[in-house]
Amino acid sequence: MREIKKSDILKIYTDGAARGNPGPAAYSFIIPKIPKINICMLLYL
Repeated sequence: MREIKKSDILKIYTDGAARGNPGPAAYSFIIPKIPKINICMLLYL
């Protein structure tokens, strides 16, 4: 496995939505940098 270095260019895909304003919301992101290993996160607010 290769480490991600500061000089690497990362593609970051994001998405989010809310129900109402203000209201329940969530967002997520994924960094598909290394083949077969994805860094992802999902947060519900």
